[in-house]
Amino acid sequence: MNRSAPSLATERLNLRGLKASDLAAFHAMYADPLVYNFLTGKPLSREEAWARMLRLAGLWELSGYGYWALEDKASGTLAGIAGFAEFHRTITPDISGKPEFGWALASPYHGKKLSTEAVTAIQAWGDKELAGPETSCIVAARNTVSIHLAKKIGFKTIAEGPYNDVPHLVLLRQRPS
Repeated sequence: MNRSAPSLATERLNLRGLKASDLAAFHAMYADPLVYNFLTGKPLSREEAWARMLRLAGLWELSGYGYWALEDKASGTLAGIAGFAEFHRTITPDISGKPEFGWALASPYHGKKLSTEAVTAIQAWGDKELAGPETSCIVAARNTVSIHLAKKIGFKTIAEGPYNDVPHLVLLRQRPS
């Protein structure tokens, strides 16, 4: 089992493990209503952002997979995060044991197809490295952009229901054998 984020690259992004020096950009992303509105429902304090970063970075050690920092090659800036997790969410249907794919992009990078670029590379890594036949994804039902991206990369909606009192879609993707 790999215990740290492997380095991946796309045309415009370096995908790497999160670093302590990412905190300012990570906090800014989670303080932006265009980002937190669909994820946490409220801006994160610096302390909460740090705790979230630690949680995402720690996934690699505990699960053998996790989240990558999406670093803009041109500027070296943290453009977002994406990867797989097992958050042990209380949601129906139960998606435990199915790595959950997720992503978030800082708003200055919205509309540039960087999410597609990142998730395509990460999904290819997951198809080679993850065990089990499928991955999961949950997306706020009103987040039409992320729903479109999830479906574009092969996820299919299997249910809609509340998560933290907010309507969400539960999606699954069969991985190639």
